[in-house]
Amino acid sequence: MNAITPQLPTVMGSVASMLVAFISLMTGVSTETCIMKTVSAFLVFAGFGLILRHALSSSSGDDSVESEGLDVIIPGSTVGELIDAEENAATN
Repeated sequence: MNAITPQLPTVMGSVASMLVAFISLMTGVSTETCIMKTVSAFLVFAGFGLILRHALSSSSGDDSVESEGLDVIIPGSTVGELIDAEENAATN
């Protein structure tokens, strides 16, 4: 479950948008309408996936999904300090 939880919004949004696009093209809808429906389906189901991911991570007590973030570089840091910090993080 931990392997799919971070990718849940992307997977749900892309599967829904592919399904909507396929059905729209099979029924002969205009291209503009197909694109609009596809984007709408992606946004709705990706949003639902975000909510579901948050619910799954909070119910299991796992904070790894929320703790995955970008490293913050403090302004004024030298390159040597950043390399040392990266090496220390790799050894721990």
